[in-house]
Amino acid sequence: MSRELYKDDRYFEDFIIYQNKRIEKFEDTLTKLGEGDSSKVKQCQRILANFYKDLLSAKYSVGAVKQEVQRIYFQYLKALKQCSISDYAEMVDILSLAILFDTAADDIRFALENTEYASDALVSILKRKILGDKQTLENGQLLFSEPYEMFYQFLIGSINTDCFVEFMENKWYALCSEFAWFDSHKSTENIYVGYWSWLAGAALKINAAVVSEKQYIPCGLL
Repeated sequence: MSRELYKDDRYFEDFIIYQNKRIEKFEDTLTKLGEGDSSKVKQCQRILANFYKDLLSAKYSVGAVKQEVQRIYFQYLKALKQCSISDYAEMVDILSLAILFDTAADDIRFALENTEYASDALVSILKRKILGDKQTLENGQLLFSEPYEMFYQFLIGSINTDCFVEFMENKWYALCSEFAWFDSHKSTENIYVGYWSWLAGAALKINAAVVSEKQYIPCGLL
């Protein structure tokens, strides 16, 4: 059952077929590269990581079950381990999805040991959750206040679930205007894969909050 508002099932079916063909092409390229040029291998793995992440979102949008989305997530992780985490947003998504899928710390060790965003309070909370550390950070600093401040406030208990869900439904998307995926459903190219905040799902799971299906919140993974 589709979870989508902007595109129909046919759009996503076509996108998924095309994306799988792209993935197959780059997997073949990796095989041919073998142990050759390490820079080309990393570049290829980075492209594959992006492809798998988009495929993950598209599959969830069209109604894939949790286990199927999880399988793609592990393919995404496999590619990431061979290249690098591109930015803060990707780090947050990696950790959030790990929480949603109850991923073992060893399976995501490369991200947990990445120190690039170690000073960030939100990243610290997510990492501690994966590691099973229940201690919370009360007075940490965020590297980026928007759109992450409300997530942090929810996680430390400064706002309740109703307030957080209201933020997600009415304010979150507008705060994401600087992201490349913003308004992608309006593009003439087939680049839209859904607007899902994996972080929102992870935050709700950490706080053991129960909510019904909502726009932007991947309730099907809770």
